Amino acid sequence: MACPPVASAGEEPTIRVQLIDNPRFEEAVPSAETPGVPRRIPWWRTAQGAEQLVERDGAVWVGTAGSLQAQQPFAAYAPLAGSVVVSGRMSGRGRVVVTDGRGTSVRLELDSAEAPDGVQEFSFRPTGLEPFASRPPSPRFLLTLQADAGDAAYWTDVRAQVELPCPDEAALREELVSHLDWFFGEWTERSLDRVGPRETEFVCRYFDVVSGAPAGIGAGGLSSLYFALLDALEAQEAPLWRRRLEDFVDDYLELAIHPETGLPRGWNVTEDVPEDDRPREVHVALRFLLDLAERGPEHHRERALRHALAIGEHVLAEGTLPDGNIAPGYRPGNGRPATGYPPLRRLDVPAQLARLGAVAGDGRFTAAAREAVGTFEFTHLWHGSWDVIDPGFDDEFGHYGERALVMWKAHPTDGTFRRIVHSGWRHFAPLWRNALRLGGNVAADQVRCWDVFVRMARLDPAEAPAVAELLHAAVRSHFKGEQYGNGAWGDVTIFDFDPRADLQVGDFTGVPQNLLAGLAIAYEEDLGMRTDELRAMFTAVLRSSVTEYRRPYGFLSTRSEHSTTNPGGGAMRFVPGLVEMLGKLGD
Repeated sequence: MACPPVASAGEEPTIRVQLIDNPRFEEAVPSAETPGVPRRIPWWRTAQGAEQLVERDGAVWVGTAGSLQAQQPFAAYAPLAGSVVVSGRMSGRGRVVVTDGRGTSVRLELDSAEAPDGVQEFSFRPTGLEPFASRPPSPRFLLTLQADAGDAAYWTDVRAQVELPCPDEAALREELVSHLDWFFGEWTERSLDRVGPRETEFVCRYFDVVSGAPAGIGAGGLSSLYFALLDALEAQEAPLWRRRLEDFVDDYLELAIHPETGLPRGWNVTEDVPEDDRPREVHVALRFLLDLAERGPEHHRERALRHALAIGEHVLAEGTLPDGNIAPGYRPGNGRPATGYPPLRRLDVPAQLARLGAVAGDGRFTAAAREAVGTFEFTHLWHGSWDVIDPGFDDEFGHYGERALVMWKAHPTDGTFRRIVHSGWRHFAPLWRNALRLGGNVAADQVRCWDVFVRMARLDPAEAPAVAELLHAAVRSHFKGEQYGNGAWGDVTIFDFDPRADLQVGDFTGVPQNLLAGLAIAYEEDLGMRTDELRAMFTAVLRSSVTEYRRPYGFLSTRSEHSTTNPGGGAMRFVPGLVEMLGKLGD
């Protein structure tokens, strides 16, 4: 699919990547006996699917005439869009049309009548044709194979080579550290608690990423910033990052945990008083405390474990419910459980209890987690079909499967926890495969399932080949399908191979957090995916996002600036993928 990186003297290496999937039309079409699955040509949009395929001379060809076209979108990196080369073989009389993100097209007319054996090979650069030769095209591209109604054309071995930036691992690592240095500096300077009588390291101040102006005050407590810092420090030791993390942990353990109930609480940064009345979910605090106990600063580990044990004991005493579930939230002031949470929260606390049981060597916590999983198994069914795989896949399996995987990792021989992950994998794998290759509804946050499957393959290497095959298809689907017509990528649902930013499904159409994180998650040596091609895709999405979304004080979380305010949440969406890739590059 990719050629080795090449570079002229003094220039950064690039790589040529072939981005037409199923170029020879040889990938298996769904069987006519498969209920509910149409006989579409994988990865292609056609009017009659498998009926347009013919076999001759040992090859599979797609036929086109009149309205019977064949189309496939593909992505490109905007600064290198002029490098695109389209090639293939055809028989008959027809044309190749390449349309850019603005809707502008170029055409290559072909007639194989004079060619040897009636088959013509073609290869061309779309930018060598008008109007692209006069006005550089804007990716994303759409490749269309067609013929007039009175003619017929047959096509095979159709490819689109695009050039992507391909720094080596050391150079990309340096680039990531530079971005993270800027982010951790800018975010902490503008978002930390510098109000009220006491200054703390809590993230609470909102600001506009365009002007830098303040945009409101929130409550103090645990922030995803510090999960990112903890993970980043595992991959890159940086004194300033470490000091920020340690200063926060000091404040968090002193102010954000109730001294009597041991439960996490909020902190009113304006008045510098605790918020003890509002119920709070405890799984996030348990996760952070266990992370600290396992890999945090040495002098905080013992204290963090004590706090985690206190939460665990309170959950066992007050939060185990008659139906076997465990209450997700508690009022920190009086310790009373609260149960008014969405069902997706039902395995959050059990997952961390299983971890706590393994770390502390206390089977009571593990037993409570196992009972909650048993209750879940008794009532739960996995849902979804190839064309509507979500929310069963991205939401339900993405949450329940991930929590079960946490428990399985903590207790590798426990079949109860392993069974949840395996059942979801076996249910969704065939649906996922067809959703990707037949043009189903593919959500951006399916990436959380990529992470589950990669970690599953580490625990169960026998599943690694199947995981690698599907993950490779998912990477290409999301890389091509989540690019807008202006060359930028976004966190957007894919439908029929195209981005659908108009769907009301909770997508963040700005910084592509899921795609960046997903490409980093997939960059896995044991799956054979720590490749130049994947690193180049990550680099293209990274740099495109910096160009499109970065502003003086952060990143946009939307596709364009608003006239009122542009809150800084986009930067926090940008960071997790960078931290994930930094960890992979540090292996």
